[in-house]
Amino acid sequence: PIQSESYSPNKSDSDMSQISEIFSKCKIYCNTTGNATKLFSKINTTPGSSACNYGINFPYAYSATADVLHKDRSEIKCNKETAFALAKQAYNTCCKYQLEESAHQATPLHTQLDDSYKLESLDCNIIGIGITGALATSRPKAGPHHAFICFYTSTTYTVYLLNMEKNKRTREEEDD
Repeated sequence: PIQSESYSPNKSDSDMSQISEIFSKCKIYCNTTGNATKLFSKINTTPGSSACNYGINFPYAYSATADVLHKDRSEIKCNKETAFALAKQAYNTCCKYQLEESAHQATPLHTQLDDSYKLESLDCNIIGIGITGALATSRPKAGPHHAFICFYTSTTYTVYLLNMEKNKRTREEEDD
């Protein structure tokens, strides 16, 4: 399902504390094609974010995104399918890291994962985030300015579509 939601780029400190509170209950990993850089900077500088944020990957070029998704460059588009694929891959990466962390904490001498570590045994919510966007740039764009943001968990996913009016904002403003 695609949902649309408005967003104000002027997030206050209380909004960031709400983000911090939400993320304190889960583990996240994100793949983003060069969008939302200020948001992730803000998350990374929020005290306590290291407890939830396993990583952010910025495969900016089409070929880099294709490499992350193990697809051909021609298959990479700014659409809900790419956001979904990025989020699913981020979810799988986050699961891998959480399993490694759980294994390390449970048995410090254990150095390799095996079948005894199952996803069902994880004691946290894992969220993969995938973002792809077509934002303002140095040349005119034929298509719309928009972004797709997908949140992927073990039980569900949600894709948000953010449409932006062309030629109204700078690249930095659209990224905000």
